[in-house]
Amino acid sequence: MFAGSILLPACAAPRAAARIMTFEEYRAISHAVPYVLEVQDGNGGELIYFGARHSYEPDDPQCRWIEQLWTDFRPAIAFNEGGDPPALSSAAEAISHHGEAGLVRFLAARDGVPVKSLEPTLDQLVDDALAAGFSPQQVKLYHALLPWISYRQSAGAEPLEAFMGRVLSSLSQFQSLQGPPRDVRELDSVFAELFPEQPDWRSVPREWFDPAANGTFLNALARRVSELRDVHMVGLLSDAVRRGERVFAVVGASHVVMQEPALTSAHDRARAWTVSHVSARGGIATQPAPRGD
Repeated sequence: MFAGSILLPACAAPRAAARIMTFEEYRAISHAVPYVLEVQDGNGGELIYFGARHSYEPDDPQCRWIEQLWTDFRPAIAFNEGGDPPALSSAAEAISHHGEAGLVRFLAARDGVPVKSLEPTLDQLVDDALAAGFSPQQVKLYHALLPWISYRQSAGAEPLEAFMGRVLSSLSQFQSLQGPPRDVRELDSVFAELFPEQPDWRSVPREWFDPAANGTFLNALARRVSELRDVHMVGLLSDAVRRGERVFAVVGASHVVMQEPALTSAHDRARAWTVSHVSARGGIATQPAPRGD
């Protein structure tokens, strides 16, 4: 990608053995953030996969790093984690409301680059969780509270009751999720029943949605969801690279680390690195991404 950069050979495992790292394996390592994976295919396809720290702060240095990498790489197609946020009028506004996904959408709209979500559909996630044995109430609570975790970090101006009422109403349209909680009052009741030691769902800890942790059924469901998302992401990205596209994607760093074995095995060359800084003249300084196994 950059003048003077060296791509190291991808791992030597046969492509049939490519797989995504397990959470047991992930818990045993530490890694740099950001964690950037660069992949090349023999047909000219290339991927810059930026593993970010989730942030809604426009002044976060990684936002400048993402924008400079985008400018240097000149992608033909982009992907973001987190669905399909709208393209807002400025980078700062986009980041404040939608984090790194908002920044990718802003850059794509500005430069006329096609952009897609890396996420499977909610139907797929719901059906998979129910098939795995989670109850409809557990699945509905998870998918109601997860957007709330992000919303309370963002600059969203929608009143609390309106936001959560809209989320619950949307989830209730799934035939399998038509039971409670259907509104905020029922959410108060269901949450108190399932988590009597937690004062209020409004202060639910982010750690309960960490797929690498084991505290509650929310952690277990997050792990199931994350596994399905990782498989889906690898498929979308690999397909685009094999078509010869120049692909730029931004997700949380853990996804890049866990998907790295599958992506590097599926393509010809790869290297992982981290950004150390952007110079005053706009140059990106990189170094190998340390990862302790």
